[in-house]
Amino acid sequence: MRSRWSAALIGAAMIATASAATAHVPCPPFAPGQGFAPQGGYEMNQLYYAWKSFIDGKRLAAAWRVWARDHEPGFHNPGALISMTSPRYAAVMESCAETADPLTAAVPQDCRLRFVEAIFPWTCTDQALSTWARNVFDPEALARRMADQRIDPSRLDRGDAAERLFSVLPDPTTALIEHGRTVAISSKDCPALLAEVLRIDQAGKTMEIDFPSVRTGSPSLSPYAHAPTYSIEIDTATSGGTAVIRWSGANMWPLVDPVFTAADRCAAEMNARRD
Repeated sequence: MRSRWSAALIGAAMIATASAATAHVPCPPFAPGQGFAPQGGYEMNQLYYAWKSFIDGKRLAAAWRVWARDHEPGFHNPGALISMTSPRYAAVMESCAETADPLTAAVPQDCRLRFVEAIFPWTCTDQALSTWARNVFDPEALARRMADQRIDPSRLDRGDAAERLFSVLPDPTTALIEHGRTVAISSKDCPALLAEVLRIDQAGKTMEIDFPSVRTGSPSLSPYAHAPTYSIEIDTATSGGTAVIRWSGANMWPLVDPVFTAADRCAAEMNARRD
């Protein structure tokens, strides 16, 4: 059971997703003589770039694995209160003493907050991951799969085409975890992290309900042009039961941004002390 928080955000799980403004620059073209020859009538150089993009897309799955395995000695992580899954892969986890009663565990007596960030290398610039990606890239197996399942390599962004195609190659998740780097900060060393989460917990929210196709109230605000867009999910528990609340767009980002800002400041201060 989650630790005891106030009614506004007891046992919250929040997911923030950003996109658009953080898109990667395309991979550089192959140097002469370093590309792949066509196979079975299929052009392989562009398919290799699609493979690298597919690897980047697996960073979310790798992040959850990293968050789940991170813990302080003598503590365990019941779950994530806040998690950002793009462009960064960071979460604020509950970290509760293994000796605490799960029915009564509370912050700060039995539990701390733990900010965890999984930093994954970009496939095009990390030499170790790029070497792995190239070594496991199998043009013959990919050409057979495309022919057997009639997969159009120019439409890998449709449905499960990329999953079906690249399933003949090793799962990139393990490689990402192996080559990734983890940053972890405890609220024991960063009181501002706890303060910002408690700020959200105590703030409460009043929400206007408009069904997507029944616009009887005010329409939701649109994100600013060329700005990141976010999807925030909060799993709340109150005396009346539980509810899952989701927001899309950048409107709710100001609510959670101070949490990540506090963690970043603490990380910078800790690094400065080490230097």
